[in-house]
Amino acid sequence: MGPFIAAAAALLIALFAAAPAGAAQSCPDAETKDLVAKDVRTKGGLDCGVATVVVRTYLREVDQSGHDPKGCAEKRFTKAGCRIGDFRCFARVTDAGEIRGRCGDGRLRVKFTEVSRARA
Repeated sequence: MGPFIAAAAALLIALFAAAPAGAAQSCPDAETKDLVAKDVRTKGGLDCGVATVVVRTYLREVDQSGHDPKGCAEKRFTKAGCRIGDFRCFARVTDAGEIRGRCGDGRLRVKFTEVSRARA
Protein backbone atom coordinates (compact mmCIF):
# COMPACT_ATOMS: atom_id res chain seq x y z
CA MET A 1 0.00 0.00 0.00
CA GLY A 2 2.98 2.34 0.58
CA PRO A 3 3.96 2.67 -3.12
CA PHE A 4 0.32 3.26 -4.07
CA ILE A 5 -0.04 6.15 -1.62
CA ALA A 6 3.25 7.68 -2.82
CA ALA A 7 2.14 7.41 -6.46
CA ALA A 8 -1.27 8.91 -5.67
CA ALA A 9 0.34 11.79 -3.76
CA ALA A 10 2.72 12.46 -6.67
CA LEU A 11 -0.20 12.46 -9.09
CA LEU A 12 -2.19 14.92 -6.95
CA ILE A 13 0.79 17.24 -6.65
CA ALA A 14 1.31 17.14 -10.43
CA LEU A 15 -2.37 17.86 -11.07
CA PHE A 16 -2.52 20.81 -8.68
CA ALA A 17 0.75 22.20 -10.02
CA ALA A 18 -0.56 21.96 -13.60
CA ALA A 19 -3.94 23.59 -12.85
CA PRO A 20 -3.82 26.18 -10.06
CA ALA A 21 -7.08 26.79 -8.22
CA GLY A 22 -7.54 30.21 -9.83
CA ALA A 23 -6.76 29.02 -13.37
CA ALA A 24 -9.25 29.55 -16.16
CA GLN A 25 -11.00 26.40 -17.33
CA SER A 26 -13.08 25.64 -20.44
CA CYS A 27 -16.28 23.72 -19.78
CA PRO A 28 -18.88 21.95 -21.94
CA ASP A 29 -21.85 23.93 -23.26
CA ALA A 30 -24.78 24.29 -20.84
CA GLU A 31 -28.15 23.62 -22.45
CA THR A 32 -31.82 24.02 -21.69
CA LYS A 33 -34.84 23.39 -23.88
CA ASP A 34 -34.69 26.80 -25.59
CA LEU A 35 -31.28 28.32 -24.78
CA VAL A 36 -27.63 27.25 -24.99
CA ALA A 37 -24.59 28.73 -23.27
CA LYS A 38 -21.57 28.26 -25.54
CA ASP A 39 -17.88 28.96 -24.88
CA VAL A 40 -18.37 28.40 -21.13
CA ARG A 41 -15.26 29.40 -19.17
CA THR A 42 -14.65 29.52 -15.42
CA LYS A 43 -12.19 31.43 -13.25
CA GLY A 44 -11.28 31.47 -9.60
CA GLY A 45 -11.30 27.68 -9.28
CA LEU A 46 -15.01 27.26 -10.07
CA ASP A 47 -15.70 23.62 -10.97
CA CYS A 48 -17.34 22.96 -14.36
CA GLY A 49 -20.10 20.92 -12.70
CA VAL A 50 -21.08 23.82 -10.45
CA ALA A 51 -20.74 26.29 -13.33
CA THR A 52 -23.08 24.18 -15.47
CA VAL A 53 -25.73 24.10 -12.74
CA VAL A 54 -25.52 27.89 -12.25
CA VAL A 55 -25.67 28.63 -15.99
CA ARG A 56 -28.54 26.19 -16.65
CA THR A 57 -30.52 27.70 -13.77
CA TYR A 58 -29.81 31.19 -15.14
CA LEU A 59 -30.93 30.16 -18.67
CA ARG A 60 -34.16 28.65 -17.29
CA GLU A 61 -34.87 31.84 -15.31
CA VAL A 62 -34.25 33.97 -18.41
CA ASP A 63 -36.55 31.77 -20.50
CA GLN A 64 -39.33 31.59 -17.91
CA SER A 65 -39.37 35.30 -17.02
CA GLY A 66 -39.83 36.46 -20.61
CA HIS A 67 -40.47 40.20 -20.75
CA ASP A 68 -41.44 40.61 -17.09
CA PRO A 69 -39.55 43.78 -16.01
CA LYS A 70 -38.85 42.18 -12.62
CA GLY A 71 -37.67 38.90 -14.15
CA CYS A 72 -34.20 37.66 -14.91
CA ALA A 73 -34.57 38.19 -18.67
CA GLU A 74 -34.72 41.96 -18.11
CA LYS A 75 -32.74 42.35 -14.86
CA ARG A 76 -29.64 40.67 -16.31
CA PHE A 77 -29.02 43.81 -18.39
CA THR A 78 -29.10 46.11 -15.33
CA LYS A 79 -26.57 46.90 -12.60
CA ALA A 80 -28.64 44.79 -10.20
CA GLY A 81 -28.33 41.69 -12.33
CA CYS A 82 -30.18 38.45 -11.76
CA ARG A 83 -29.59 36.44 -8.58
CA ILE A 84 -29.00 32.70 -8.98
CA GLY A 85 -28.26 31.21 -5.56
CA ASP A 86 -25.05 32.80 -4.26
CA PHE A 87 -24.24 34.09 -7.75
CA ARG A 88 -25.30 37.26 -9.51
CA CYS A 89 -25.58 37.08 -13.30
CA PHE A 90 -25.30 39.85 -15.87
CA ALA A 91 -25.46 40.06 -19.65
CA ARG A 92 -24.59 42.53 -22.37
CA VAL A 93 -25.24 42.62 -26.08
CA THR A 94 -22.09 43.00 -28.19
CA ASP A 95 -21.82 45.10 -31.34
CA ALA A 96 -22.13 41.84 -33.28
CA GLY A 97 -25.49 41.14 -31.59
CA GLU A 98 -24.24 38.33 -29.34
CA ILE A 99 -25.41 38.09 -25.74
CA ARG A 100 -22.39 37.63 -23.47
CA GLY A 101 -23.25 36.46 -19.97
CA ARG A 102 -21.31 36.22 -16.74
CA CYS A 103 -22.14 34.99 -13.28
CA GLY A 104 -20.05 35.41 -10.17
CA ASP A 105 -20.01 35.50 -6.41
CA GLY A 106 -17.10 37.91 -5.99
CA ARG A 107 -14.47 35.16 -6.17
CA LEU A 108 -15.76 32.44 -8.48
CA ARG A 109 -16.79 33.38 -12.04
CA VAL A 110 -18.24 31.81 -15.16
CA LYS A 111 -18.55 33.52 -18.56
CA PHE A 112 -20.44 32.33 -21.63
CA THR A 113 -22.14 33.30 -24.88
CA GLU A 114 -25.92 32.89 -24.76
CA VAL A 115 -27.60 31.56 -27.91
CA SER A 116 -31.20 30.73 -28.72
CA ARG A 117 -31.55 27.03 -29.55
CA ALA A 118 -33.21 28.09 -32.81
CA ARG A 119 -29.85 29.67 -33.78
CA ALA A 120 -27.52 27.11 -32.14
